[in-house]
Amino acid sequence: MNSKLAVLDAASKYLSKRMHTEEQVKKHLLDREYALEEIIEAIDELKRSRYIDDYQYCLRFIEYSYGKNRGAKRIKPELVQRGVDPRVIEEAYEEYCEENNVDEHKLALKYAESICMNASIDEKLVTKVSRGLESRGFGPDNIYKIVGDMYKWKDLREQND
Repeated sequence: MNSKLAVLDAASKYLSKRMHTEEQVKKHLLDREYALEEIIEAIDELKRSRYIDDYQYCLRFIEYSYGKNRGAKRIKPELVQRGVDPRVIEEAYEEYCEENNVDEHKLALKYAESICMNASIDEKLVTKVSRGLESRGFGPDNIYKIVGDMYKWKDLREQND
């Protein structure tokens, strides 16, 4: 098998398991010591046939991440780390949010509610929730709103008891 086909075959096998970014495929092939020129040709061919599509990768990754209650401040850097151009990330993010009416506050609230369900709300729990929200990539505005909501829940619970 000539080396051009070998590179294309190796890339295809790598992509057969799941989607990868152009940069991930390039790194995978470089790690296997294929020639850079052949790697670029193989990637161009795979992009033409849409086996590599960073925009679609971003859309799927954003969907997956929101399903895991992650916010934009975590999603975007992870995509950059995976080698996606920040402009592509921003376009995909805007499209996804527009098409799916994404409301990060609701996602943050869902996370907070899951932790506070039957727990008594005290400073320790508020700290746990706010740190959890921060680590999941939610911004300070959402965190402050959620903390305020938690104190309202505490007041309501105390009134009902």
